[in-house]
Amino acid sequence: MAAEVSEAAAPWLPILYGSQTGTAQEVAEYLEGMVRRRGFRPWLGSLDAFPLEALPLTGLAVFVIATTGDGEPPDNMKKAWKFLLRRALPGDSLAGMKFAMLGLGDTTYEKYCAAARRLGARLGQLGATPLISAGYADEQAAGGIWQEVDTWTQALCQALLPLSPMAQLAATDDDMDEPPYIDDTPVLEPPLYTVEVLPPSTSVPAEQQGLANFYAPLAPPDAYLTDAEAAAAATAAARADRPPPPPQRMPFRATLRVNARLTSAAHAQDVRHLELDVSGMGRARGGCGGYSAGDVAVVHPQNAPAGVAAFAKVAGLDLDATLRIARAPPPPPRSAAGAALSPSAGASEDGALRQDAAAVAAEPSPLDALLGGSSGGGGGGAAAAALDLPSVCTVRELLTRYLDILGAPRRAFFDKASLFARDEEEEEKLLDLGSTAGADLLHEYAVRERRTHAEVLQDFPSCRPPLARLLEMIPRLRPRAFSIASSSLAHPGQVHLCVAVVSYKTRYKREKAGVCSTWLAALKPGDTVPLWLRPGTFRLPRDPHTPVILIGPGTGIAPMRSILQQRQFERAAAAAAHDGSGSSSGAAAATGTNGGSAAHTAATEQAAAGQNGSAASTATDNNDDDASPSSEPPDTLYFGCRHKAHDFHYAAELCAAAAARRLRLRTAFSRDAPRPGGGKWYVQHRIAEGAAAVARAVLARGAHVYVSGSAQSMPRDVRAAVAAALVSAGGLSNEEAERYLKAMEREGRYAVEAWS
Repeated sequence: MAAEVSEAAAPWLPILYGSQTGTAQEVAEYLEGMVRRRGFRPWLGSLDAFPLEALPLTGLAVFVIATTGDGEPPDNMKKAWKFLLRRALPGDSLAGMKFAMLGLGDTTYEKYCAAARRLGARLGQLGATPLISAGYADEQAAGGIWQEVDTWTQALCQALLPLSPMAQLAATDDDMDEPPYIDDTPVLEPPLYTVEVLPPSTSVPAEQQGLANFYAPLAPPDAYLTDAEAAAAATAAARADRPPPPPQRMPFRATLRVNARLTSAAHAQDVRHLELDVSGMGRARGGCGGYSAGDVAVVHPQNAPAGVAAFAKVAGLDLDATLRIARAPPPPPRSAAGAALSPSAGASEDGALRQDAAAVAAEPSPLDALLGGSSGGGGGGAAAAALDLPSVCTVRELLTRYLDILGAPRRAFFDKASLFARDEEEEEKLLDLGSTAGADLLHEYAVRERRTHAEVLQDFPSCRPPLARLLEMIPRLRPRAFSIASSSLAHPGQVHLCVAVVSYKTRYKREKAGVCSTWLAALKPGDTVPLWLRPGTFRLPRDPHTPVILIGPGTGIAPMRSILQQRQFERAAAAAAHDGSGSSSGAAAATGTNGGSAAHTAATEQAAAGQNGSAASTATDNNDDDASPSSEPPDTLYFGCRHKAHDFHYAAELCAAAAARRLRLRTAFSRDAPRPGGGKWYVQHRIAEGAAAVARAVLARGAHVYVSGSAQSMPRDVRAAVAAALVSAGGLSNEEAERYLKAMEREGRYAVEAWS
């Protein structure tokens, strides 16, 4: 028989995730069901959403941690990570707590699962002990991450079983002569949403209930405030005489002014330069005069019209229909095993109620007060029950703006879809795709081939979940982050982006396109782009004359362009102030921008980077490795791409700065002339070639080194080249060079911003 424990009496088990793209959250949601069915009361949410003062009170916690960029923790755990790193925390802060750690990563990156490893080590330093060995799930495994997730989950469930109140109840109940039965097969849970089709004449209200809840988990936790948000927070604080409530973090709708192609028409890769008008944000931190060089724009995209139409067709939806969406009424109380509790639950054969301790709700504990009366949701009962979609919208708007219909379906999608398949063979295939045994099949069918939700429904024509269920099954459309490619000093009221349009073919030659980059590339001037601005990785030296070495191949040029513009503006402004002119126009002229549009720069890009372009030739000859320190420009840029003629981004602007000796420019064109002795040119080879200048700048002049671009091998190769320069031209031993670089990293003098 199945043991029953009321959920209110079940012990808390936090399942905490750090997730950048949603994968770690997906795994955590899967684990939530597993531990609930084993008699625990899960609290599901990001680390930053969890009240950390409750952590010492939990005897047990599960962590699912992804790694982003150059071994960095995801945004929704950075606040918690910073707190846990406090030196003032006693070494026995978490004594008595056990934890299970699962890291998600990709072994093609150097710092594989670094965030999970660091968190596990820190929890151990604070006195916590592992319940089971840590698991590390690799995207490159034959079965994708689920290959390791399933193995690790099996070990977790085995370790949890003796601690389960259901097992303890079974051990003390003479009527229960066998272990508690746990059924993990998919079941149709009570619905979370209701959907009503409204009359065609219904208008959509401007103020939408649910939108704030939709954007709240998507907004960067460190997003800058607009003037309006800052004023509202200050007013609330003044009236209530207490700290202001957090802002709603709704995205600002920037207006597109320029959308120009940077790469030549003959080049296969389409890279776009976009200019966005953000002057309406005001001058609060992050407004038109507030964001700093190296900061990040977080863009919330839209699905392509063709993809929206395809999904609506296969799902049988009318794109022009107007909907009213609401949260469904809460289901009746349930046992931790999953059964609804009735007045006779727990009755013995003679009808008398058993008074098992595990079946009787205990008095609220301090942990109950901290975690609330909810079993999850990452923020208590109210957050768990709140509507996270617009209350009234058209089907077209729902599919375009809010649901990730063009993303690859998650594993849970196939489990739930099997419940709606009318064909027995299709139901069996869907169950296989959602099962532990089907991890390889899922990875091959859905992940590698990037099948969309519409394509899956097309492959399984008997499976047609109602729209209310699709709202549960399909994740929300997530924002994408882009390094800002401009300085707010040189371009007040503007944000520039440098975006590579993602387009590729799968293993079976199916054409795919990136959701956000494709949408951005198709925008016209006057269109709006929902975005937030947040701090980036780089912290520039206060003195704009302190040398910086910038390494930004490909679209890694974006934050480097921002840094160069800001430092050149600051140096020109300081010089103007010293001369007594105080002219901001002179400072703008020194940056090569004049505060105007970059449309002219983009339009002249191809000519400047052409085969016979004299500016480009000047740039590649501006190597000055033996120049005296007094004659060296304070800014050095290493830029790499395939062809000088096709994808030398911002060539005219960079070459002009190099010609004016505001910049020392080193370029590496990997598909043009080979290196002496053979091989392709990459930025690390240019660093090695100029080892003397690099060592002199770093060791003698205190230069900062900033690296930006692909997170695969480039950051590792660049760091190795810098270390080699410190040895060959700086006189350090290998060990001394490594210690020196680690000290630079701790001080922020060596920083990397990388992306997958």
